[in-house]
Amino acid sequence: PRTICGLRESEVTWKCTYSNIHIVRHAFWFSFKQKAKWKNEEHPEDLNSDPDYTGRLNPKILRSSLSLTIRDLRETDSGEYHVLIITARGQELRSSTAVHLTVTGVDESCWNVAYTERELCALEGSSVDFHCTYAPPSNQTVTGVFWYYEQLKDLFS
Repeated sequence: PRTICGLRESEVTWKCTYSNIHIVRHAFWFSFKQKAKWKNEEHPEDLNSDPDYTGRLNPKILRSSLSLTIRDLRETDSGEYHVLIITARGQELRSSTAVHLTVTGVDESCWNVAYTERELCALEGSSVDFHCTYAPPSNQTVTGVFWYYEQLKDLFS
């Protein structure tokens, strides 16, 4: 799973991309840690309907991606988050991977990295620039930065 660290009372945003889905009728984020509150434990429920998250969520559905912002983070928000997409044909697709969120009260364990662009499209032979900002925990010093390449898998494969 992708791991994100956030400080208590701050906010985090993550984005999930998908492909091969032409029409999304509905999509929402859920967490298995809330399973005991679901009407039916086999059917995940939207975090937006959970009183623990009231007024703190900002989900967005874009053309080929979904994002979720959680404001006013609480340590109880720590856990794994998944997305469920319902297509125009009524097919339910659950993400095969999760976003793992850790919320802490001190920044000793939080590395925060933000990329200006998550996706780039380039012609073969051209050049691209990757930009990011980072903030290490207060007890860490950055002595070098490097980039590496990781082959991504399709979200629903």
